[in-house]
Amino acid sequence: MYASLVAERTAMQRIGRGKWIAHGMAALRVWRRYRRLRAVLDIDSMRRDVRTPFVFVGNNEYQLSGFELGGRKVLDRGRLHVCMAPGMTRGGVGRLIAVAVFGDVCSLDGFESLPAETVTLDAGVARLEASVDGEVVAFDTPLTFRIRRRALRVMVP
Repeated sequence: MYASLVAERTAMQRIGRGKWIAHGMAALRVWRRYRRLRAVLDIDSMRRDVRTPFVFVGNNEYQLSGFELGGRKVLDRGRLHVCMAPGMTRGGVGRLIAVAVFGDVCSLDGFESLPAETVTLDAGVARLEASVDGEVVAFDTPLTFRIRRRALRVMVP
């Protein structure tokens, strides 16, 4: 869903819509075309067959509620964070968005948040669009995610 939202918002902005108007129009268009992704996930060697509106895979654990939504307390734990909502309806996604701002999404029925070492996602299609740092990118499937511990060297003055 998020990749579709980003692509729609970008298209709206290209034709001259302001950022917030474009975002609102994109959200309505994506909402009308709501469908769940059918995917086979292998999370730390545990296979799951799911139908979910989204699969989020991030580096280290993300905050999932309130004003810290999307923030991370630590960046060096060496774990992936997987979030999805198998079976969640369109109305459930609406509640999820509202609860994310004002409460704790982990309390919602159907929402799952899991730590992982490795994740493989097979959507049963040759290519899958995903959002990476706010940009929509098409990837060959299956997608494999893993952490490379201490792979990034940072030099500071």
